[in-house]
Amino acid sequence: MKNLLHKALVALCVVLCSGVSLRSQNIAPSSDFIIGRLDNGLTYYIIHNANPSGTADFYIAHNVGALEEEDNQDGLAHFLEHLAFNGLRHFPDKAMLNYLGRNGVRFGYNVNAYTSRNETVYNIDSVPVAREALVDSVLLIIRDWADGISCEDAAVKAEAGVINEEWRIRAADQRSRMAHQQDRLIYGNAKQGRRTVLGNMDVINSSGGKELLEFYHSWYRPDLQAIIVVGDINPIIIESKIRSLFSDLHSPEGARAKEDHTPAPREGVAYAVMSDPDIHFKIVKAIHTLPLPPVKERSSIASIKEEFTIQAVNSVLANRLKTRVREEGSPLSSAVSVTNTSGRDLYVNLLTISPRNGVDLETAFIECQREVERLLRYGVSDEEIENARFEVYKRYRLNEGGDKETNGELVKVCLGHFLNGLPCIHSSQLKEIQQNVLSSITREEVEAYARKLFSTPGAYACGLNSEEVSSAITKERCLFLLDSLKNAPIQPKEFTFNNLSIDVNLPAGTIVSESRLKEDKNARVWKLSNGAEVYYMPCESLKKANRIRIEYIFENGGYNAIDLSNKAKASYALSYMRRMTSLRGMEKAALSQQPALLGINNIISVSSAYSSVVITGPKLEDAFKVGNIQLTEPYFGTDKELKRSIRQSLKSISEPKQPMQEFADSVNAILLPYSPMRGVDLDTASVEAVDLAFVEDCFNRAFGDISGMKVFIASDYDEETVKDCVCKYIASIPAKSGPAVPKAALVPDIKSSATIDIKKPAKKVPLSYISYNSVTSSCACPKTDVIIEILDYIMSARYLNQIREERGGTYTVSFKTDKYPVLNSKNKTKKYLLTSCVNFQTRVELRDILLQDSKDLLALMAAEGPTESELAEAQKYFAKRYKMRIQQQVLSSSFWITRLQNIVFYGKKWDDKYIEHLNSVKASEVKALAAKLYRGDKIIGVYTEEK
Repeated sequence: MKNLLHKALVALCVVLCSGVSLRSQNIAPSSDFIIGRLDNGLTYYIIHNANPSGTADFYIAHNVGALEEEDNQDGLAHFLEHLAFNGLRHFPDKAMLNYLGRNGVRFGYNVNAYTSRNETVYNIDSVPVAREALVDSVLLIIRDWADGISCEDAAVKAEAGVINEEWRIRAADQRSRMAHQQDRLIYGNAKQGRRTVLGNMDVINSSGGKELLEFYHSWYRPDLQAIIVVGDINPIIIESKIRSLFSDLHSPEGARAKEDHTPAPREGVAYAVMSDPDIHFKIVKAIHTLPLPPVKERSSIASIKEEFTIQAVNSVLANRLKTRVREEGSPLSSAVSVTNTSGRDLYVNLLTISPRNGVDLETAFIECQREVERLLRYGVSDEEIENARFEVYKRYRLNEGGDKETNGELVKVCLGHFLNGLPCIHSSQLKEIQQNVLSSITREEVEAYARKLFSTPGAYACGLNSEEVSSAITKERCLFLLDSLKNAPIQPKEFTFNNLSIDVNLPAGTIVSESRLKEDKNARVWKLSNGAEVYYMPCESLKKANRIRIEYIFENGGYNAIDLSNKAKASYALSYMRRMTSLRGMEKAALSQQPALLGINNIISVSSAYSSVVITGPKLEDAFKVGNIQLTEPYFGTDKELKRSIRQSLKSISEPKQPMQEFADSVNAILLPYSPMRGVDLDTASVEAVDLAFVEDCFNRAFGDISGMKVFIASDYDEETVKDCVCKYIASIPAKSGPAVPKAALVPDIKSSATIDIKKPAKKVPLSYISYNSVTSSCACPKTDVIIEILDYIMSARYLNQIREERGGTYTVSFKTDKYPVLNSKNKTKKYLLTSCVNFQTRVELRDILLQDSKDLLALMAAEGPTESELAEAQKYFAKRYKMRIQQQVLSSSFWITRLQNIVFYGKKWDDKYIEHLNSVKASEVKALAAKLYRGDKIIGVYTEEK
């Protein structure tokens, strides 16, 4: 590996210094990836990796997607993906899923697939590899996916209903509808704009097995397929098995070559009015595109440099627009520039412009386009280039690395190589190459790509409600404005970036006593001179990105500490505080541009039980410094910034709630167990009453009692270094007392059943949404947690089989039980409030049938309990998952913090007997829990849109 990396870096330096074309400098695959190709054209990737140990991931990728469909086949690629789980040559009907389930490999979690315009990929993840027979069977399933999908008529008919419901979900979502309009604008007459992947429901409903098999056998063939196996396996043995099992695959005679669907360059400006009856905003979009390099060149150093340079252009423009939005009197409410790739075809720069209240779309559009023109005329400064490099460095997480890659991360590398021509090397190697490429980008190159991107004909659109189309900019006016700006007098402007210092100069405090937790002798307890308590867990080796995690917990904070005389006012102030609280006089939006904070995550929150500040990052002292500054020098922005936030909120308040949101709020107002903010609706007067003094008061109340602060730390830095930082940055925080907060027990207040039935006229596609919720209480103990997991697993499978597979009534459905600890005044818990939820969307004619199914399936479990085979399957799955999760969790600082908090707050010793509890669960215990839920309170919500 090191030798390969050295060669790649040397090659990079030679190329950058010599001016040789970068297009020919492809990065060679890492030597430990076995990449082979059978005589029939099938490609395979194999690599040994024991993270996690004892399992492997198996994939088959088809370089085939919706772009291979003719118009009378629109949707068949995705349809085939569904049928791959409904009958194979060696596993008829549901035999494949049943077999994998019995071996702890779960449909929807470990077994899945996806289809896009360009590709279709099937996977079986987390397969235990101790038994060779299971490995052989999984490879046989992969082989059947390659050429043995059955497409029986009964399965085709049943799955068509599921796809119709998936389409209904998308059709009911205004974001999906607007995204489709945007794709049509970007791609014009190219096929990408006509393929939604889900397809045409007339085609889906009229197609049978014959049509599906015709498409399948035409395109699912070895020259367009790749097998990927990554995990704790012997690569030589797996390679032999693949060669034996897949060599006799063959392509059909006269197989069609894949067409080149690369969009033709846009000849002129494109324009559209994108409207929808469910949106309540006005925006203008400006879209510019550049072609991606050919797939065969995307492993080149040049491709990396081009991508980074284009992202640097975006960073420069995005930061200039942020400055414009914040200026006094700006006509902009927001202006966001984003550059991403679209499929295998295009870089797409999308500028989304929203005018301030009372400002028309044209004025906002001119303001942003003037900034684009300024960039083209006067270029960028060296300071902007330096900041842009930092933004790209951060976006691609080039500061991270060094952790052992997971199976899933290595699979992603193989898929990227086969489908998109990306480098097939380890992330640590790639990031070193990327860092060198990034450092070589010059101001002249960024300016050249800005001209290349924005000088090509763009696509422009107004997005607004269907009833407001008349207020859109016309195409003729849009063209006139763009042409006028080319000769308009525009002066250069200087853009500067403020640097934040995180130095702390407070006098250090001391640790006044040291002890250990009796429940876990590894955990240290330090009492500090300012009254705070620190609970520290030393760790052996954590993920490099989060080598330190610090959680400052204020039990005397929380909602009870806030002035709730006007709950709506308090609710908005807390929302603003969580979103906008920064530190040391710097606005929140500017923090992301600070190199001093690279890798540091800082989250503040206030809940019913407590307030918290959570700091994570790779560098120990920097994390401690940020925590100290957040608590001692919080910054809540300017009056202007608060007023801008209030204006945006008032605009939202003035708009009618979407009917589905109304419905969800009505259900949650009953279900959320003990939040004093439950059911609080914002009103104009309350929001306008919020000022910075009130926001600061909320912060001081929530985070004021330093003497009652508990701090939890997990880190793999040495203990003496951690102790030194605790004294300098936690014990130094001045002791002060917050307001007296009553120690009230948190007791859930759901006391009775309720039914919510909302009917609305359909704007697009008639639909019904069902939320069936059961509420009860139960003892809180580790075994209860396990029983809940098993009940959820079995019930999810039953609901999926009945409502999705048998009825064809929905695309997705599951059974999920949430646990809410019932806390006493000492923050201890002996009981849970349990809420089990079944939520799904369906067509109106099935509403009553499926609601009855929701009740009947729980009633059946309450009466009969699970079968022995259901229980055994669940136990096998959770045993495997536990082993895998433990391997990952010990590398996570949040795992160790949770372990500490369970002991300190809940008196609940970390349970090291999970497998023992899991294996001891009886069918009667699962049945008993289901019976309690069935007898419990019911919150039933039914939302219906009818014609």
